[in-house]
Amino acid sequence: MLNLPKLDAPHSNLSGRLKCPSEFLDPNFLKQVLEYIRANPSQELNLNQIAATVGFSPYHFARAFKVTTGLSPYQYVLRCRLELAQKLLQNQKRELAQVAAEAEFGNQSHMTSVFQRMLHTTPKRYQQKMSSITASCRIERSVI
Repeated sequence: MLNLPKLDAPHSNLSGRLKCPSEFLDPNFLKQVLEYIRANPSQELNLNQIAATVGFSPYHFARAFKVTTGLSPYQYVLRCRLELAQKLLQNQKRELAQVAAEAEFGNQSHMTSVFQRMLHTTPKRYQQKMSSITASCRIERSVI
């Protein structure tokens, strides 16, 4: 006969992985934070500043933000900076270092690594591709 441990009640790992509603950011707080980040992508944002917009400690804010969005605040800020850089790179005359500075990447190398990780291309290739798309659109418009 096997000696199995006695279970008082059935256990499930699922219940431990489900998030309590109190762990999520209130939708109004989330909206406020997202608007703040989107309005300031070219500013040097840090966790303390972002958390202060909704009156949270940095630890609790980061945790609640991640549970709510699936991204850390840093990842979200990077995505916003990436979007800004993509818009800036549509201007063929912009230097990559200038775009990196304006999008608050710190330096061109950091911007390049983010582009490669998230878009699987370099900023220069992205800029060239946007330039060729813009040129072909101008040609099509002049033909029509």
